[in-house]
Order: sequence, then C-alpha cells, then structure tokens
Amino acid sequence: MISKGGSEALLQALVNAAQTPSLDYTVLLSLLRLLAKVGQKDKTFGLKAQKLEAVDVMLNLAKKNLNHNQNLTHCLWVLRVYASCGLPDPCQGKWITH
Repeated sequence: MISKGGSEALLQALVNAAQTPSLDYTVLLSLLRLLAKVGQKDKTFGLKAQKLEAVDVMLNLAKKNLNHNQNLTHCLWVLRVYASCGLPDPCQGKWITH
C-alpha cells in the first residue's frame, strides 16, 4: 500500500476532510487510525505529511479538540507518528529520523 501511494492518498483524504464545513468525526477517527497504522510502516511519512500540509491540518484539529478526549487522542497518535517518521528539524535545517 505504501509503495503504491497509499500514504499520500490517506494524507490527502485527511486534508480534504478537514476542509469540509461539517466535519464527520466518525469518518475522521477511522481515517486517523488508518494514518497512524500506515504511518508507522512508512519511513518518509513525516515528509509526505509536510508536503501535503497535513501537519498543519493535524495541529489545527488537535487545537479544536482540546476538550474532546477521544478526538484529541487520535490527533496526538498521528502527530506522534509524524514526528517519528522524518519531520524536519527547523532549528538546524536537517531531517530528523528515528
């Protein structure tokens, strides 16, 4: 799935879903679970997320859901995967990979 562009498709689906006026959290939570699972297997997931602006989308979703524990937990799972899969270090201009 990763080699066929599955990660990018899921990330793009997240970005598109976040732009809809009435966000369906049932669908969103399922999408976030999938992103967390796929992202753990994709070594360049953080880079792909950054290119598609999905990192900003996730941060905004997390901010909007500070009072909704289940939604926030799912957002934080995906943000953790982003961070562990090659996000850039803004201070040094280098890529962090774990």
